[in-house]
Amino acid sequence: AETPNSEKVSALERLLEISRDDYLSIYRSITKVYQSNRQLDDDLAELDQMFRLSEWQDDIRSAREYLGRAAVPLAMAELPIQSQALQEATSSGPLLGSKRGWEGLAPEIARFKSQYSAAYRAHHQDVHQSLPAYLRELEAARRKLDSHSLLNALPELGEPSGDGLFEDLGGIDPGPSPCRTDSAALNLGAVPGCPSCQLSLDWSIPDGELARLVSAIDGVLEDKNRRLSNLLVERVLEGNNDQRLDDFMTIVQASDLSALSNTLNEDLLAFIRQLLV
Repeated sequence: AETPNSEKVSALERLLEISRDDYLSIYRSITKVYQSNRQLDDDLAELDQMFRLSEWQDDIRSAREYLGRAAVPLAMAELPIQSQALQEATSSGPLLGSKRGWEGLAPEIARFKSQYSAAYRAHHQDVHQSLPAYLRELEAARRKLDSHSLLNALPELGEPSGDGLFEDLGGIDPGPSPCRTDSAALNLGAVPGCPSCQLSLDWSIPDGELARLVSAIDGVLEDKNRRLSNLLVERVLEGNNDQRLDDFMTIVQASDLSALSNTLNEDLLAFIRQLLV
């Protein structure tokens, strides 16, 4: 059986065999090429359909680009199914073979855009409401890991630990840039995304990934903090009454990892080194 495209090619080839010299030649070539008027009518209908599609080619191209860029997560019920079906329906083969043509597909694409836009606006609002807290947590994790790296430099606290944590933390997606665009005012008729932040509908804040990594960072930092606390207590018992040591001991013994990460720096590390000598 011929495919829709091959049927169109065959129709064009037959129509090209019709003479253009005079009416008699046209008639004779038609009767030679076609067995019936019905076959000629069918080929002319094919030609008419191709002509009408050519008139809509800019709209068709825009629709295909929109559908291709509108990333829809599989978890979103019907939207990904609709997107896949419309991408297939607007490709050249199925579109040429469709009885409905572009006029029949255009309303379906308009409905998809409407449903997609509603989902995107809600997603845009949710993400940007949650993003500041996520970025604060990410920055706090970086500070803790920096503190752990400083403590790793003290051989008195045991072998370095936390291999791979810097790489893992660096691999966490910080997400889109902060966006002031009103989600409700987003016009998504022509472009399937916010022009300011370029947020994709299939991107979500990786809360779970960050939580697991923060737990791992806290684990190795707590271990170093505990070892450091024991050593500093020994120095206090030995009679060291430096006020700077007392202040730092308060943080270390409280096991406040956030305070530790905000306090520890290269200068304080140098001071600790002197104490541990």
